Amino acid sequence: MLEGKLRILLHCNAAQVNSVEIRSSRPQISGRLLEGNGVAQALSKVPVIYSICRQAQSLAATLAAEAAGSDTTLAGLPLGARLEALQEHLWRFFIDLPGQLGEKPLLKEFAPIRQQIVQQVKLLDSGAPYDDEDDLLGRLSPEIESMVWGGSSVEWSGQGEADLQAWLESGASSVGKLLWRASQLLERSYTGYRVTCDQGLLGTDSLVDVVQALGRDDQFSAQPWLQQGHPEAGAMARHQEHPLVTALVAREQRAMARFVARLLEIDRLLNPAQAIGMGRISLGDGSGAGWVETARGILVHRLDIHHGRVQRYQVVAPTEWNFHPEGPLVREVLALAGDNVDLLRQRVQLICLSLDPCVSFEIEVYNA
Repeated sequence: MLEGKLRILLHCNAAQVNSVEIRSSRPQISGRLLEGNGVAQALSKVPVIYSICRQAQSLAATLAAEAAGSDTTLAGLPLGARLEALQEHLWRFFIDLPGQLGEKPLLKEFAPIRQQIVQQVKLLDSGAPYDDEDDLLGRLSPEIESMVWGGSSVEWSGQGEADLQAWLESGASSVGKLLWRASQLLERSYTGYRVTCDQGLLGTDSLVDVVQALGRDDQFSAQPWLQQGHPEAGAMARHQEHPLVTALVAREQRAMARFVARLLEIDRLLNPAQAIGMGRISLGDGSGAGWVETARGILVHRLDIHHGRVQRYQVVAPTEWNFHPEGPLVREVLALAGDNVDLLRQRVQLICLSLDPCVSFEIEVYNA
């Protein structure tokens, strides 16, 4: 299990943040641990080496192996990745967000849901018969809808900006109350100049370019970039056209837009008619890539197979896009006011949570 952590250093003067430095101890050797293995052996090691989002990691690896010409099977991996993403989104709202706001985690509300998800994932891992996807999501939906939205997710997702504000203020659900507090902390958090954050969102239309860049550069996975810049990965890329998301982005409330996009993503994941995003990219000559839409954004695995063994293995995770030295976090934090250190730290913590690194992070503030 390889994780590491992020240190985020903010250098400020009395008015604003002057510079942001991200120091990552995330190891970039994990792919090399699979090289030299047979394909089946490598696939069995993937969920051990990549223990965070391991269902999605296994799914992306299997898709990549298929794209490279190996005879593999997805079995229950797509359902496992769906349940994993659902759990990750709920964890952010019920465990992490309360902690960032100085409140106790909502363990009592979250525990029964998590127990059902964990039980199903164990069945998938063991190869035992597991519940029908429609039946399982049908059982989970009413309880999740009540806790997250305080009512129908379909009705909530169809509301306008004024309705969203009314929902936040009403305290109709535990999550709504937390997001109301977060919105108040994030409101008017930027300095007078416009937030220069728009370098695009990482969508499936960019994946061929990503995979080609991986093939050319072994260092690409540590600090990925595209010709248009450093795009943002995550739920907002999948819901960028939703009126609530576009309205919040227009008001430069990108962190709140991400939280709302996560709620929309929970609604999507609960709908069995909405397939989880995944795919293969065949590169020929025993090379291929697989991708999966995870809770944090698009995950890409790429491999080369020679004489039945993995010759080269690469992974690009969403965290490397969002916490790139010139990426979304840095651009957004540079627009924050820096006169109140405690408030600045809390705002940056919320922005980091909205971008959702897959490892722990700490924030250090230095005043000139």
